[in-house]
Amino acid sequence: MRWIFFIQKLNQVLVERGLAIESQSMLIAVSGGQDSACLFQAIRILCPFWKWNLAIVSCDHAWFDRKSKSCSQISQLAWYSRIKYYQSITPRRVIGEAKARSWRYESFARIGKAHNYSQIFTGHTASDRAETLLYTIFRGSSQGGLSSLSWQRKLAFGVFLSRPMLTITRSQSTAICKKENFCITLDPSNQRYEWHRGRIRRRILPYLRRYFNPKADQMLCQLAELAHAEACYLTALCKNLEFKFCLQNFVCLPVSLQRRLLSFYFKREKIRQTFFCIELVRFSIFS
Repeated sequence: MRWIFFIQKLNQVLVERGLAIESQSMLIAVSGGQDSACLFQAIRILCPFWKWNLAIVSCDHAWFDRKSKSCSQISQLAWYSRIKYYQSITPRRVIGEAKARSWRYESFARIGKAHNYSQIFTGHTASDRAETLLYTIFRGSSQGGLSSLSWQRKLAFGVFLSRPMLTITRSQSTAICKKENFCITLDPSNQRYEWHRGRIRRRILPYLRRYFNPKADQMLCQLAELAHAEACYLTALCKNLEFKFCLQNFVCLPVSLQRRLLSFYFKREKIRQTFFCIELVRFSIFS
């Protein structure tokens, strides 16, 4: 993919998905890798046309010394670009992928609220979405879990996280960085096989691309997009049905709606949700 086409595609996504508005204050999450490097350079070019107020944010999980060096390079990039820079450093090492992600999003929300940034852009790609989809499948997730890594999510009141690069694969962003000579820093955590995402990224997806479909990333990303749309529809439908809930109506509903309504009830009552528990309750209603 040529650089100019990437910028045009990114701008088209911003317009079609409604991920940005004119004169908005936004943060760009930069990790130093190829994906966030492409995102930052493209957003910087689009900035005069959209009249954005830009700033960079980076997070240091205290996993590796190399990450601290990467944050130093990102701060220099912000200085040379004359863009504000925010850095979040954990007081103690964050263990685990899920906890690290939760800490990052909390940091984004805190910085966004404190400095009036309503939008945070991240460099998640179609490859990240495919990895997340496979991980949720292996965990036995519901349809809602399959639709993770959506285009946008709410972090706090008035603060949203958006992922405008979900149509771009990691191989495409890597090729762009090499051709345009963007300065990138490899994250050692992405090479670790003991982490689930590392094994999926380094072993499973390459196997699927080689032996099943060269475009496995795009196909899995497409599945996630379809699952997200259907999950949103079912959620909206169940919210309306909650007010008219009775056993007589429940037994007439399709199975998918029955399960979704019970899931709503479990969540409201703070009951641990499992497929077995939901099915047990559902069958007990019919007996």
